[in-house]
Amino acid sequence: MTTYNSSAAATPAAFDDLVLTCCHIREGERPVGFVSHDSLGWVFTCGRDDHWTDCWGMAHAYHFTAADSSLVPLGALGVGGQAARLAAGHAWLTLPVFEADESAPDQSQSR
Repeated sequence: MTTYNSSAAATPAAFDDLVLTCCHIREGERPVGFVSHDSLGWVFTCGRDDHWTDCWGMAHAYHFTAADSSLVPLGALGVGGQAARLAAGHAWLTLPVFEADESAPDQSQSR
């Protein structure tokens, strides 16, 4: 794992101490490109789709927020929130949160 200067930035209170990450960002191969927040916590990934099962692991959020301060405002994402960017240095785009529509008919039983 790449070592970052943890004194450079404190972990925002909104982030859990530990976040689920892909091996590519934990090992410093790629920058964080996708962030999601669900009821179980936070996920930081490179945003690509080349992850094996054993690629996933936990890491302290401060390793990433200290190295990339653009992650800090993403701590405001509510549960269900997601953000992505094209590359390091690009703006983060927040993705819409879709909630299940309880009033919609169940289409799976229409056939």
